[in-house]
Amino acid sequence: MPRHRRLLWLIITGTLTAWTLIVGLPANNQTHICYAGQNPDSQPELDFETHIRPLLVEKCQSCHTSDEKSGGLDLSSATGWKTGGDSGPAINLEVPAQSLLLKAVDYQDPHLQMPPDGKLSDREIERIRAWIARGAFDPREAPASQMPIDDFSHRSTQLLQSHWAYQPLLVAPTHASIDQLLAEPQQAAGLSFNPSATAETLVRRLFFDVTGLPAAPDELVFWSQKIEQGEYETLVDHLLSSPAYAEHFARHWLDLVRYAESLTLRGLTLPHAWRYRDYVVSAFQQDMGYDQFIHEQLAGDLLEADHHLDRARQEIATTFLALGNSNLEEQDKIQLEMDIVDEQLNVIGHAFLGQTITCARCHDHKFDPISTKDYYALAGIFANLKVVNHANVSTVITRTLAISDDERAVFEALDHRKNELTKARKKLANELDTFSEQHNGQIQLSDLQGIVIDSDEAIRVGSWKQSTHLKPFLGSGYLYDNKSEKSEKTLTFLPDLKSPGEYDVRLAYSAHPDRATAVLVRLLHAEGDTEIFVDQSQPAAVDQFFVSLGRYRFEAGNQGAVIVSSLGAKGYVTADAVQFVPVGIPPVKRTSIASTSQETELKFQIQQTDHELSQIT
Repeated sequence: MPRHRRLLWLIITGTLTAWTLIVGLPANNQTHICYAGQNPDSQPELDFETHIRPLLVEKCQSCHTSDEKSGGLDLSSATGWKTGGDSGPAINLEVPAQSLLLKAVDYQDPHLQMPPDGKLSDREIERIRAWIARGAFDPREAPASQMPIDDFSHRSTQLLQSHWAYQPLLVAPTHASIDQLLAEPQQAAGLSFNPSATAETLVRRLFFDVTGLPAAPDELVFWSQKIEQGEYETLVDHLLSSPAYAEHFARHWLDLVRYAESLTLRGLTLPHAWRYRDYVVSAFQQDMGYDQFIHEQLAGDLLEADHHLDRARQEIATTFLALGNSNLEEQDKIQLEMDIVDEQLNVIGHAFLGQTITCARCHDHKFDPISTKDYYALAGIFANLKVVNHANVSTVITRTLAISDDERAVFEALDHRKNELTKARKKLANELDTFSEQHNGQIQLSDLQGIVIDSDEAIRVGSWKQSTHLKPFLGSGYLYDNKSEKSEKTLTFLPDLKSPGEYDVRLAYSAHPDRATAVLVRLLHAEGDTEIFVDQSQPAAVDQFFVSLGRYRFEAGNQGAVIVSSLGAKGYVTADAVQFVPVGIPPVKRTSIASTSQETELKFQIQQTDHELSQIT
């Protein structure tokens, strides 16, 4: 099996250790977990850059370098220690124990003891011994581009087999409890265990460790009593079954897989990312197997499913591959696609393999057993995935989740209704545009019944401004007050009535949400003085322009008045006209009034259509 296929198999089979590192293992006193092949007593931890090269630099290279060779020996490179100095090669790979370097640091020969100012520690000598026994490997010895492929493959295969991330977990003998394993090194260091925690302390620790939340005061008292009665495991089971446990531990996984609901680019949001968040929480809540957890995130859309809910869950899981702070504004779309693949390999390496992969995008990995050949073999697999739709700013692909047949029928009916409403709205909008072109929004006073006093004929007190901004309007336009002035301002409308009688008095104003909701209007009529408050934030009810102020008896001439005041108003006060219609005269619909009413009705229908569309959406 090719090496890149072995790597992919390791990812998919889920035999790695990341899940253990995240959620921990069942706690008991009978088992101990360690990595296969790791025996701290027999094989010291070994890494050239961490343990060998610093030792050579500090203890040896002050004398043995290419610049200043003592005895002709250069210990700054593999070539130097293989060539050796006056006494011959420093390292004997055929018989490692006979290596001159090892003899020197081990002080085996009284005439060859290095470093001369003091012997290395036993641990340092053992590291030198293990390094030589393993071939005195130096990752700097040659760039991969100059190294035969077979040579590098052999070397990286050896590393792959020994790398800690690929070691299976083993169970130590049942008699080795955690306390027993800790006791010996503690005693050697002259340390002892802390006193046993109180029941209350254990409750607090468990709540924080398992749920991330403190115990409520009543819970603290209740569970402290339970623990004193020996029911520690009951509390553990109780907390593990709580939603807070799933939410708390899901956060660890979400951090690992770079979960976010937005991208740095222009604050671009991922509106459906929450589904993946809930998927991870549910996986913890339902104690999903780790192998299933991996399978669904890597290939959920390719797995079999017996139920539409299972299918939807598996599809949501693949969001794992679409997350990441990608630069969707990148104009080189091939570059963007490979950056996304790199992001996917990076998170797979971190989440499932416990190691980095993406260094090998540019060069063979210096420390981990991943070559550039491995990287692009894996990249070729993930390059087949389509994650974004390209545009000037590319967008993440979304897909419709699996649903039941009944749900599909409902959604199809809603889609049909949505199409109908969309067509109807387009037709209404076209009709409204036609009306707007035919009418400039000005209504002639001659089209109105009775006696109409326009706003430009009103007696003004205070600062008022004329406007034709909001249409339609009557006559020359409407007046609005300067609400920044706190003093009372008034508009007085004086009618010249031809005959006495009862009149329906109406006020026309320019309605808008920023208008005052309680505008004081005072009427002086034959029977006295009446005050009315008008809400100008709402449209007028009579002929789309007027609000009725009531019916009153007036004498002939200009004995009456209508006074619009800004006193106490919060918001703009407007006045367009005042109409006096004799009671008993049949209403007459003029052309311009009818057209304006029809225009208002079209606007209302569009609003209703938009509301229904928003409900469907």
